[in-house]
Amino acid sequence: LEVTKNEKNEEESNTKQLNLSLSLFYDFIAVEACAIGVLNGTQISRDIARDGIQRYHEIVQGLKPNDLPLICPSDAEIEQILNASLDHQERICRNVEAKCNEEAKDMIRHQSNFWKSIDEK
Repeated sequence: LEVTKNEKNEEESNTKQLNLSLSLFYDFIAVEACAIGVLNGTQISRDIARDGIQRYHEIVQGLKPNDLPLICPSDAEIEQILNASLDHQERICRNVEAKCNEEAKDMIRHQSNFWKSIDEK
């Protein structure tokens, strides 16, 4: 039986896996569980804990990473993120010797875009 080029390409594309996005939620849960003493990090590795949490959540419960409840950062934490972002923008402009046109305007635009992205979430 001869396989046509088209059929061969189709078969190969079905076996290739894309580089799927990896959720870090399970890793965060494993690290926090160890930090508060739910898991003993000397007996259970981070990888095993993370994989077990993921398997339970996705296979046993039939859920996805985005089904986990999320806690929004406080206003103070959001303000810290904004300040870090502004500091980073300033360092980039300074380090690459780029001229940030009308720096005050850029900072205002940066802040405005930051708050818009926070409101969208």
